[in-house]
Amino acid sequence: MLGLGWESIAQYRIPPPFFSIAPQLDKKVFTLWLKRTIKPTMRSYGGQLTLGGFDHQHCEKDISYVTLAAQTWWIFPLDGFKLGSVEVFHRRLAITSSGASYIGVPFVYVNKIVNVLKAKRGFPPPIDCSRMHNSPNFTFSINGREYSIPSFEYIINVGDRFEDKCVVGIFSMEAPGFGPSWVLGDPFLRTFCNIHDVENARLGFAVAKQSKSEKSVIY
Repeated sequence: MLGLGWESIAQYRIPPPFFSIAPQLDKKVFTLWLKRTIKPTMRSYGGQLTLGGFDHQHCEKDISYVTLAAQTWWIFPLDGFKLGSVEVFHRRLAITSSGASYIGVPFVYVNKIVNVLKAKRGFPPPIDCSRMHNSPNFTFSINGREYSIPSFEYIINVGDRFEDKCVVGIFSMEAPGFGPSWVLGDPFLRTFCNIHDVENARLGFAVAKQSKSEKSVIY
């Protein structure tokens, strides 16, 4: 585990690793890219953390930024989301997190998402693997831009090498106090590189480059 949050939430106020080495870098920026895997249960190379700059190898060059709401987590306003017939525009706070395998969703929307995807109730919700490539995008509105996660990223095959077993990659949550209501976990990070700009207290998103062969698996 490598803590990438701000010093204000660090235990005992010990400077997090990036903030300790930042003075040695050309830019106070780090970029996170996650690699898509067919089945997360089958271990493989996970991604790349680029310290001091932008990951040109794995990320498209067009970057859109959002200013952070606070220097705690990488927390920012999320203006709304769309998934099929479910469309909600209600500003809440969100974070991105490489420590979350799924997308954290306010509990009031979980059943709506399950129903529109024709999934089953459960934690996480089971869904037929045939739905992986023909379900609607999960689209988030952030700072005037839309960021769409394709269904093959948020419907996840959690089976082993002998069996296919798929789930909707969401979990239910609610913000205590002033914390985030949404957690944009690994499905978002596999779709969009995250560019953490410490000096300007902002978070950037760029389309992630992924292997075409890993996107074309059909169940």
